[in-house]
Amino acid sequence: KNEQNQQNDLLQTRLKQLCVSRNGDRAYEYFDDIMKCFKEREEEYFSFVDSNYMENVQTVLTWRMRKILIDWFYDLQRDLGLNDETLFAAIHFVDIFLTATDLEKRSLLQLLGVSCILTASKTYEIIPQQIDELIYLSNDQ
Repeated sequence: KNEQNQQNDLLQTRLKQLCVSRNGDRAYEYFDDIMKCFKEREEEYFSFVDSNYMENVQTVLTWRMRKILIDWFYDLQRDLGLNDETLFAAIHFVDIFLTATDLEKRSLLQLLGVSCILTASKTYEIIPQQIDELIYLSNDQ
């Protein structure tokens, strides 16, 4: 436990060091407030996802099918040069949707995946992916 506290203190110190503006002014006087806000947002985002949604909500899908979709996301990230944030957001979007909605047909899972990766791309990429390219890459998969 003590080692964990030391690592947290070291991380917090390093993050504060990184919070220096380009002109050299210290910009971390609001650091604690920013970190508190991030922690609250993180808890809020995780509250949207049921960790057992496959058993509780889904009737047709399995964890293996989700794994195949996520593997395809990693392939897209590698092939298209997507940011890590785009990948993680797309996975989160999939989980949120599948927590709330029973996807009654397996064939709709890849459509959901394309929709989530497109939404994440438009949110996190400087130049978002074109829908035509995603459709082409999803063909016969």
